[in-house]
Amino acid sequence: MNEAEMAVMSGGVVNTAWSPVLVVLSYLIASLAAYTALDLAGRVVNSIGVARKVWLFGGAAAMGLGIWSMHFVGMMALSLNVNGEQVGMGYNLPVTVLSVLIAMGASAVALYTVSRESMGIKQLAIAGPIMGIAIAGMHYTGMAAMRMAVEINWNYAVVGLSVLIAIAASVVALFLAFRFGRTEGNLKFVLMGVAALVMGVAIVGMHYTGMAAASYAALDLARVMEGSHASHGSLGYGVGFATLLVLGFALVASTLDRRYAAQARALNARLAAQQRAQQVASQEG
Repeated sequence: MNEAEMAVMSGGVVNTAWSPVLVVLSYLIASLAAYTALDLAGRVVNSIGVARKVWLFGGAAAMGLGIWSMHFVGMMALSLNVNGEQVGMGYNLPVTVLSVLIAMGASAVALYTVSRESMGIKQLAIAGPIMGIAIAGMHYTGMAAMRMAVEINWNYAVVGLSVLIAIAASVVALFLAFRFGRTEGNLKFVLMGVAALVMGVAIVGMHYTGMAAASYAALDLARVMEGSHASHGSLGYGVGFATLLVLGFALVASTLDRRYAAQARALNARLAAQQRAQQVASQEG
């Protein structure tokens, strides 16, 4: 008996539909999260003491929220229907929070790795897979948090492919973050923008590959209406736009910190020049 026949016997055939707007929004979030990560990596690298720790933890929180939000909006883009009725969907709060913490933990690993003085192939080969597996773990933990009258069946070959994509994307992200975190000039931000768009493709590629690994079978037709319906799409929009604001604020804070740091360096340079001039003047006098 195939899955479709089992689905009919247990409650109906599950049809899937996607919201193109939410799919595009998830990509925008992924790209902005990638750009924010590249930018914040530079602040961690160029900071010392307490400021370095603040940027590390704040950056991990912002980046982790961005990655998790992309995943959440991507899930909201999917709607399940059984016999024309939308499947109600709820979420287990503790498991959802755990998926957020995993995303933040992966981000902390990334920022800590790229903020070190050097990063060779060995460090990249260790940190990249750790970060990639953590991101994949966040995705599938988030999927496990879903509560609905539908059973998820997994194609484990595609699951493995999604993990490989996550690892490859993480290795590339760490390399780019390390590279851009130590460069200056306007060209840096252009290259960061291009890199963020590419990384955004990799991030959503991992997510939607993971979603493609799942097939669905209704367990009980009488229960498919239980859960959230009307708020399903609006929740995706709300989370998405709130995350864009958080990432925007993080970029503004990073830009202001960069500007103040540049002003401080310029002031210190002027003071040092004045001191040297005074020393020369006193020696000649």
